[in-house]
Amino acid sequence: MKKNYDELALNIVEHVGGDENIESLYNCATRLRFQLKDNNKAKTEILENLDGVLKVVQSAGQYQVVIGSDVAEVYKAIVNKNGLETNEEDKQSLKGS
Repeated sequence: MKKNYDELALNIVEHVGGDENIESLYNCATRLRFQLKDNNKAKTEILENLDGVLKVVQSAGQYQVVIGSDVAEVYKAIVNKNGLETNEEDKQSLKGS
């Protein structure tokens, strides 16, 4: 059965404080890396209990939602549904981190 990445993407965006709270978003091998305007708007406990989210980590000024091997699909769903722009140069700087 195909996973519903669109539903997970919408839930993640809602619980990080909505589109208006997302300054930027990148992904690495297993994580969605958000730069949020206000980390206090994020609902960490709810996010950690979503089916498809392994855990949430706040590190180096980033709000990181750990997805695992499906992270690229969830990232694409978030970008497609929310019209977020990504900076390719910044994304490259996160490779290997």
